[in-house]
Amino acid sequence: MIKLHKFPEPDILKTNKAEWTERYSEYINKGQPIPESLKYKYRDPQVKQIILEETHEKCVYCESKVTHVYPGDVEHIFPKSKKPEFIFEWLNLTFSCLECNRRKSDYYDQNMPLINPYEDEPADHFFFAGPMISHRPESDRGRLTRKRLDLNRPPLIERRTERLESIVNLIDLYEKCSEALGKEALLNELIREAEEDKEYAYMVQTFLQSRNII
Repeated sequence: MIKLHKFPEPDILKTNKAEWTERYSEYINKGQPIPESLKYKYRDPQVKQIILEETHEKCVYCESKVTHVYPGDVEHIFPKSKKPEFIFEWLNLTFSCLECNRRKSDYYDQNMPLINPYEDEPADHFFFAGPMISHRPESDRGRLTRKRLDLNRPPLIERRTERLESIVNLIDLYEKCSEALGKEALLNELIREAEEDKEYAYMVQTFLQSRNII
């Protein structure tokens, strides 16, 4: 999980969210089924495209690249079942993988919320030891988020391990290189591998820092 910054709100939400929310609330208050044409307005292509850009097409929770496998979900940080008034709220919309979305489900506790990478600094709550993510001892919310989303589930560990192995190979080349221009090129490649748009960027950053590369 890395720190994220919300992009400007899409025009379609600015223009329509008040009306959509009012209509949505009316259906709920009357106990009537909500038409799908209204229920999923937050999936509008304009909305999803900006969300994909601000999240680098990665799950905001586990940092897995999503769109090369399946389209991914527009996720509600506060679940719409518990906070229906936020269903079309831009600050409540983000992007997640199927597994994190499923495990998060409709969890909501205003006194113990999951880590929100838009509002929280994830590094204050988590650290990496190799491919394993751990919560910081003082962070109850970090512990809750790690366990609730199962951020060390086996497929994630496997994929993170593969990612680290590729980084280790690059480091070996960098450390063995004696030619200045070649060494500089390898260093730049390592730095690029730690940029925010890369898969598991926080893990890679932590690893490179431990090796005094960055």
